[in-house]
Amino acid sequence: MARGDSICQFMWLYQRHFAKLVRIEADRLLGRTGFAGRPKVMLVGFQVGEERAHPICIEPEDGPYAPVDLDKAPERAAELYAEHSDRDTYYTAAHIMADKQAELRDRTRAQALEELLGAHPASTGRTFFVGQSAHVDDYEVHTVLSVDSDALLQVPRIAGAAGWPEASPASITEATIVELLDQVP
Repeated sequence: MARGDSICQFMWLYQRHFAKLVRIEADRLLGRTGFAGRPKVMLVGFQVGEERAHPICIEPEDGPYAPVDLDKAPERAAELYAEHSDRDTYYTAAHIMADKQAELRDRTRAQALEELLGAHPASTGRTFFVGQSAHVDDYEVHTVLSVDSDALLQVPRIAGAAGWPEASPASITEATIVELLDQVP
């Protein structure tokens, strides 16, 4: 679909503006670190409320990715959740237990998105980072930031970071990206 004023994969009215603002902030922050990896931002929403025409929405909707490219994300997220060691962690307060399990399910869906986007033919030369989702109307929306993989390989890395837990960034560039995604509502 050619981009016009209408939104076909509608999550919320300001989704285009929001994605653009995140990209501008990514350019600003990463530019201050000296990173020239051409950040790109997209939004991926999964329907959780009232049934809509699109169970998965992508902004920009005229980009190289279509909802069908990501329709295996829930299934892959369920696999990752089933394999995750934190799945069996027990919390005595029921509300904390529910919150922690929901957060883990959200993290595994973000991980599934990273895998699917990274394996897509249009993703050659890009590295993807996916933030936790935010509930917006009838969707849980993940902010996705991708950067040039070769540029990311050129940044100084923390020695020994490969053995760290999955959430630990290995460079100031990755830490900046992770923090930006954490700050996105």
